[in-house]
Amino acid sequence: MPTELLSSSVVTAITQNTVYALPFKACIIQSDAAVELAGTITGPWTAYTPGSFTAASFVRCPSANTNISVKV
Repeated sequence: MPTELLSSSVVTAITQNTVYALPFKACIIQSDAAVELAGTITGPWTAYTPGSFTAASFVRCPSANTNISVKV
Protein backbone atom coordinates (compact mmCIF):
# COMPACT_ATOMS: atom_id res chain seq x y z
CA MET A 1 0.00 0.00 0.00
CA PRO A 2 1.76 3.23 -1.11
CA THR A 3 1.68 6.23 1.17
CA GLU A 4 2.54 9.90 0.86
CA LEU A 5 4.73 11.58 3.48
CA LEU A 6 2.97 14.64 4.91
CA SER A 7 5.16 17.73 5.16
CA SER A 8 5.17 19.77 8.35
CA SER A 9 3.65 23.27 8.43
CA VAL A 10 1.84 22.76 5.10
CA VAL A 11 -1.92 22.25 4.76
CA THR A 12 -2.54 19.10 2.72
CA ALA A 13 -5.83 17.75 1.39
CA ILE A 14 -6.06 14.06 2.27
CA THR A 15 -8.43 11.54 0.74
CA GLN A 16 -10.87 9.47 2.80
CA ASN A 17 -9.44 6.10 3.92
CA THR A 18 -6.05 6.72 2.27
CA VAL A 19 -3.08 6.15 4.59
CA TYR A 20 -0.47 8.93 4.86
CA ALA A 21 2.91 8.78 6.58
CA LEU A 22 3.65 11.35 9.30
CA PRO A 23 7.05 13.02 9.82
CA PHE A 24 9.48 10.91 11.87
CA LYS A 25 9.12 13.17 14.94
CA ALA A 26 6.50 13.83 17.58
CA CYS A 27 3.95 16.23 16.09
CA ILE A 28 0.60 17.96 16.55
CA ILE A 29 -2.10 17.51 13.91
CA GLN A 30 -4.87 19.95 13.01
CA SER A 31 -7.65 18.84 10.67
CA ASP A 32 -11.12 19.74 9.43
CA ALA A 33 -12.49 16.30 10.37
CA ALA A 34 -11.70 13.47 12.77
CA VAL A 35 -8.58 11.47 11.93
CA GLU A 36 -7.16 8.17 13.15
CA LEU A 37 -3.54 7.30 13.88
CA ALA A 38 -1.50 4.09 13.89
CA GLY A 39 2.04 2.94 14.49
CA THR A 40 1.96 0.63 11.47
CA ILE A 41 0.42 0.97 8.03
CA THR A 42 -2.20 -1.68 8.84
CA GLY A 43 -3.23 -0.37 12.26
CA PRO A 44 -4.71 -0.80 14.78
CA TRP A 45 -6.18 2.68 14.29
CA THR A 46 -7.08 4.98 17.19
CA ALA A 47 -8.89 8.31 17.27
CA TYR A 48 -6.69 11.42 17.56
CA THR A 49 -7.47 14.22 20.00
CA PRO A 50 -6.72 17.53 18.22
CA GLY A 51 -3.97 19.58 19.81
CA SER A 52 -2.19 16.69 21.53
CA PHE A 53 1.25 15.35 20.64
CA THR A 54 1.55 12.08 18.78
CA ALA A 55 4.48 9.89 17.79
CA ALA A 56 2.35 7.75 15.47
CA SER A 57 3.73 6.90 12.04
CA PHE A 58 0.54 6.95 9.95
CA VAL A 59 -2.72 8.90 9.69
CA ARG A 60 -5.99 8.45 7.82
CA CYS A 61 -9.38 10.14 7.76
CA PRO A 62 -12.14 7.51 7.97
CA SER A 63 -15.18 9.73 7.47
CA ALA A 64 -14.47 12.19 4.59
CA ASN A 65 -11.78 14.01 2.67
CA THR A 66 -10.19 16.67 4.89
CA ASN A 67 -7.48 19.29 5.10
CA ILE A 68 -4.70 18.47 7.54
CA SER A 69 -1.62 20.25 8.83
CA VAL A 70 1.22 18.75 10.84
CA LYS A 71 3.44 20.74 13.22
CA VAL A 72 6.63 19.22 14.64
